[in-house]
Amino acid sequence: MYTFGLEEDMQAFISFVEARNGSFMQLPMWAAVKSNWTPLLFSGRRDGALVLTCLVLTRKIPVSGTLWYIPNGFVCDYADERLVEQFTSFLKGEMRSRGAFACVIDPDIPLRIDGAVQPAAEKTAALLARCGFQPNPDRNNYTYQPSLTAMLELSETDAAETLLKQCDKGVRYSVRVGPERGLRSEAFSYAELRENEWAFEKFLDVMGDTTERLEVVRRPREYYLSFMEQFAPWAVLDLIYYDKRADSAAAEKKRTRLAELEELRRTETRANVLKKYAHEKQTLEEQLESFRQRSEEARAYTDADRLYLAAGITICFGEMTSCVFGGTKNVLRNTLRASHYLNYVRICRSIKEGRRLHDMGRVPHSYMSPDAPEHGLFLFKMSFHAHLYEFMGEYTLVSRRAAYQFYHKLMPLVRNNRMKVTRFFKKLLGRA
Repeated sequence: MYTFGLEEDMQAFISFVEARNGSFMQLPMWAAVKSNWTPLLFSGRRDGALVLTCLVLTRKIPVSGTLWYIPNGFVCDYADERLVEQFTSFLKGEMRSRGAFACVIDPDIPLRIDGAVQPAAEKTAALLARCGFQPNPDRNNYTYQPSLTAMLELSETDAAETLLKQCDKGVRYSVRVGPERGLRSEAFSYAELRENEWAFEKFLDVMGDTTERLEVVRRPREYYLSFMEQFAPWAVLDLIYYDKRADSAAAEKKRTRLAELEELRRTETRANVLKKYAHEKQTLEEQLESFRQRSEEARAYTDADRLYLAAGITICFGEMTSCVFGGTKNVLRNTLRASHYLNYVRICRSIKEGRRLHDMGRVPHSYMSPDAPEHGLFLFKMSFHAHLYEFMGEYTLVSRRAAYQFYHKLMPLVRNNRMKVTRFFKKLLGRA
């Protein structure tokens, strides 16, 4: 016998999500971050024990009524079809009583992994259809979350160096030479950020460059700060910086070695040794030229000894690491590729903490096209020897057909013109 209702025990809700290896977006904290939505926390119990939790985000839509969204779906065993069917029946009743015209759900269940269809997803899709959920006919036209992500599957026996060997050549090279060229990393919890406000400002500076370069909406400072605060037990802010002094010290050692080679060559007569010296000399000269170029680029940007190049916020929850935010400065972006080093730092943490999955972040289907301007971001994520996960996508439960149809026609117009409106006001404010 199942019983359903509003859940008041917040800690029990969180513990259940964690025990079921749920997503951070299925936690009550996500509702606190999405402050423009009003949350409802539902749960299901059998003999007093939790068997289901469900975070519902609700929003008033002009004319239509209230829209519900369940991020990443119910937290439950979808194989228990009776549980899902009965909870959906309960959900329909709550929607009618609370004035909701539709409820959107995007289950955190992979439909395909590297193109291979997953039987569990097919069964869940059939179950949702029987319950009255309608699949989004156009998987590219998502409302909330893209369905694709680059996922690293980790095991207890994995080592960072082993995984690095499986990455693309460019990633391996950037990660291995990064520390020699002065790349360093720092990590901060929310508590540490409160004592080091400058670190958060560096993160915001990096994200500002990134959003401007990609021409996407820039989130306000308060949003990122709220995210770190709400997910304080699991959130980590990473910074990657260029240490000019360390790079200069490494360059000085190379100059010293060049001088040594010149001395050795004067007395050396063996052809094979001279050939070896010549090769080393050429390599050192190329490395010093590279140093000269990046030091000039850095000097033109700032006189500071530290130049912060990349930053990101990661959630380490349950068996999964989720790379939620990340970006790079425009300076030295192609020279040092700090984004590679940032992700390597994140992966190393996942391995050290025993995480099973490392989610590098969702991307739309359109990014897979070589003609897409964002195709490079897709290739970047996949270059870390990641698997391509395609999740089930969105399903909608409709309670008031006319209101839903009105909303369905209205939303694409809003979504498609959001960037145009944002750019217009940016230009307007820039002129003022």
